[in-house]
Parts: sequence; structure tokens; C-alpha cells
Amino acid sequence: MNSLYRTTLIVISLLSRATGILPQQCTNPAGTLTGDIDLQLKDGSGKTIRKTVISSNIGLRETLCFYVKYNYTNEFNRKKEREVLYTLDYERLIHVYNYKSMYKFAIPATDATCWCDCPNFSNQCDSKLTSCDKDNKRPDFCVNYFVPGQSSSGCVMKTGSGQTCCVLNIVRLNGDTYNAVEIASPSTRAVFKLNIIDVEDKEDPFYLLKDKYYNLDLDDGTVADDSVLLHVTTSSTASALPAGWYYGKVGTSELKTNVMMNGKDEWDINKLGWFKVDDGVEVIRKPVIKSAFRAETVNCGANNMKTFFAASYYNENPPDAEDATKFFLSKVDYVMRNDSSRQVMAFHRTSPRLNIKVTFNEKSKIQFLFDEATFRDFKGAIILDKFSNRYANITIFDGSGTITGDLKVNKMTQETFHVYVPKNSKVYTKYVRLTATCGVGTGDLQGKDVAEVCLKPMGVKVDYMCQTVICHTEKMTDFEVRDDNLDYKKKEFDDI
Repeated sequence: MNSLYRTTLIVISLLSRATGILPQQCTNPAGTLTGDIDLQLKDGSGKTIRKTVISSNIGLRETLCFYVKYNYTNEFNRKKEREVLYTLDYERLIHVYNYKSMYKFAIPATDATCWCDCPNFSNQCDSKLTSCDKDNKRPDFCVNYFVPGQSSSGCVMKTGSGQTCCVLNIVRLNGDTYNAVEIASPSTRAVFKLNIIDVEDKEDPFYLLKDKYYNLDLDDGTVADDSVLLHVTTSSTASALPAGWYYGKVGTSELKTNVMMNGKDEWDINKLGWFKVDDGVEVIRKPVIKSAFRAETVNCGANNMKTFFAASYYNENPPDAEDATKFFLSKVDYVMRNDSSRQVMAFHRTSPRLNIKVTFNEKSKIQFLFDEATFRDFKGAIILDKFSNRYANITIFDGSGTITGDLKVNKMTQETFHVYVPKNSKVYTKYVRLTATCGVGTGDLQGKDVAEVCLKPMGVKVDYMCQTVICHTEKMTDFEVRDDNLDYKKKEFDDI
């Protein structure tokens, strides 16, 4: 097998012929090589197959555009040359997480009823631990409570002590049901779209011969059909969502996080998910609930008690939950939960540049085309949010194509990034994930955290446009100071 790589012929002018009406911004194919490969069969026939290979790289939402010229024999047995236009779009980078475990749960509500027996007088608690049997329609969700030695305040006879008994009923707060899902390491998929356009059609100079999507697993990285073989490699992958438990309401695609959650076999009443649902039927662990409930007698004669239930996530919708997209803002554009396929999909806002090879099944001549990247101005800020996501919020004005950026602190480059701007965008805002920290300002910015952001169109010989931007830091969530008596949600009532 012989291979010969040659420098690709680049068409410098902005897209001519059919490409003038292409909606995509064709990226600069800097560093691209093409070559012919001869493949000889081992069967002794001497038959040789000649292929053409393109080796390039591409960023997320960029498009490679190139003419392909190849020879063919027409119906009159004459050799002809045909030219078609290919566009290859890198549309999406997706992490796909399969469910490891899943369970349903609801949000519980509680209702407590208590009685107090005065010494040698009333006898409402004679059954001690069977108060749930008193006309209770849901005995499986009722917890008995009995404690002797209570205050006899309010009683006619003060000698001796009272005794208190209660029933604690656990019911649904509302009709909502939630799915808790556990995810682990994802598979990484890159989605490409290939368009093949006939630029020689006299009636329609933009006649689409074929369009096809390629959904590649980057662990494999190769897909082929009768048109091309596409091979993709990368030296790194986008950051994944942390493994663990998430949840969302049944019937939606939402994915919530930032709360303490029970595992499938956990029943911690201070974590979300202790009121589980199995085939539409609620399930509780009575011993755990009983250990967290207590009652305190205020006036036994008046049957006045205070009840305390040391649990969390009941009597109100789940608090403090965050949408996973917001929680991992610097990583993903949006996250989608699909319970029927038992998958979570995270659609990433950034991607490392991918190395690609496109192999054609015949020898071809290749001409690349591109639009020069450009922009007029930009503004930005750097944010460290309350979840410690660090990102640049950059708005670009009158831009197109891939913009190269440097983050500088004290005139030294700390990090380099790329921003892809859709074609002819008047205003385009992009979140760029960062790891580098900011420096301290001087002069008018004395005492402020600042950094210098410098941008230039990729592949264009112009100077960087630089601006000093402010670095904003959001406060992280404080810990809670919890008093033992305030650690319970209280309900005080009179029961006559």
C-alpha cells in the first residue's frame, strides 16, 4: 500500500458558485492534508483500489466545506469529470449516561393526633401502642407513639403522672411522583451531518444529493457507508456530570441535583426519597419514622400537646434542588432525562477539537473552501458561581466563524480557548469554561479581581483585540446552624 500526502489547494476567495448561499460558516481548514492511497487485493488478481483521504480537525459547530472532483464514464462511454460540494458539520457532543438504579418516590405529608390521660381519670391510652387501630383507614402508614410519666398539668388529680399516646399518619402531599436515577460513567458521542450538493445542476445550483447524520461513539470513532468512511479521534473528552443520584418529576425530562438523596435501598428520613413508591403504592419504614417522632405535653387536662418530627423533605416540595444544567453551567447547554430508555443525555456547550479522517471510495481531487472568521467588538466577564463553575461570559458583536481567545493574568497567557460564532451573527453570547484564576487589578481597578481577555479571528493575520474584564465571585452556600429544638418541624394543636 502506497500513500502520498500533498498540501491541499485552498481557495482563498470567499465562497463562490453554490457556496455563496450556504447557511453555514465554512471553517478555515488550516493544517489539513489530503492524499491518495492504493489498496491492492491479496487474491493475486493484481486489482488495485485507489482512495482519497482527507486528514483535518474540526471544532464543535464548525463546518468543513470542500469540492470533490472525480472521473466517471457516461452513458456514451466517454470519460467525464464531475464536481460535487461536501459540507461536514460537527453538530453536537453528547454524553449518554445509562441508569444504574432507579426508584420512584413521592413527597410525604404528616398528620399527628395525640391524647393525654390524666392520672386516675381518663383512659384514652389504655391500648398503649395500638392507637392506630382507632378508625384508621391506612394502618400501614400509621405509626403509634406512647410515653408514660407525663406532666399532670390541667388535671383534676395532681397525684401521679399522665400518659400520652399519639398516631402519626403519613400521606402524600400531592399527586406528583418523582424518579430518582443513579448514573455512572458516560459514553461520549459526536454527531456529524454530511451534505452532498450537486453544484452542476443547471436548474438548481444547490441541489441536495444526499444528507446523512453520523452518530459516532468516540471510544470506537469509525463509521462507514457507500459514500465515505469517517474516522474521529480526540486526545481528551468533555467533562462529565459526576456519578451519583439525580431526580426529576415523572412525565418530564428534567434532571435535578444538589440535594442529599437516598439510594435505592436507603431509608434515611433526612434525605430526599424516603417515601418510596412501588407500582403506585407508597412504601415507608415504620421503625425509622417512629424513632424520629416525639410528643411533649403542654396541658394534659386540656389535651394540649406539641409534636416533633425530626425528618426532612416533607410537607413541602423538595427545597434547594437545582436544575443540572444550571448546576453544571460551564459544561452543558442542557440535560435531558429519558425514563423509557433509562438514559440521561447531556448536550455539551464546548468540545475539544476532533481529529478527523474522511476516506472516499474513489480517487478524487479536493478543493477546500472557507469563510474568513471576523468580529467587530466584544464584551465579557468572568464568573465563579456558587457551585464553583468558573467560566467567561463573552458577547461578540457582528461576528462569524471561529474566534481564538487567550486569558491573560499579569500579561501572561494562562489559558487558550475557542468560540464558534454562527454565520453573520449580530450579537452572540457564549459561556466558555475556564480553569485559570484571575489576578488583582491596579489603578482604577485596584482591589478588584481582573483578567485580560484577548480575541482574534482564527486563521486571519490580525492583532488580538484585548479587554480587561472584571471577575465576579458568587458566595457559596453557608452551612446551617441547627439547634436541637429547632431541628424539628413543629405542629402545635389542641385536641378536645
